[in-house]
Amino acid sequence: MFLRFKSSTASWTIGPTQSIEVRGGDLFFPHRPDPVARFQNGWVLDGQTCIHVECRATLSVQFEDAAGGIGTVFGLRTSFHLRGVYAFAGRERIAKLEPISGMWVRVNSHERWPRLRVQVQVA
Repeated sequence: MFLRFKSSTASWTIGPTQSIEVRGGDLFFPHRPDPVARFQNGWVLDGQTCIHVECRATLSVQFEDAAGGIGTVFGLRTSFHLRGVYAFAGRERIAKLEPISGMWVRVNSHERWPRLRVQVQVA
């Protein structure tokens, strides 16, 4: 999958990757120690602030605790989006980032999770 970052005037694409991990307001690719983007009043990639991040692929999204324990899984969706502090699996809004605490709050249940993991599903 590729990630596309969009601002009001431009867009950038990075990847490919088989998964992404969003730890609080930091977005990571596997096997990279530093975040590829960070939330600072928008998603910042290489000094550029983006209002929307998307990836389109057959994928699943899961909530994880700090020890890697898996919570709710949103399976087989065709896209994942970050719009400001909100995360979407397909068209469904699944969580909101609390920037100060770095926690993702699940919609409806109000469960708090430190991580979201997005993985490409292979047929």
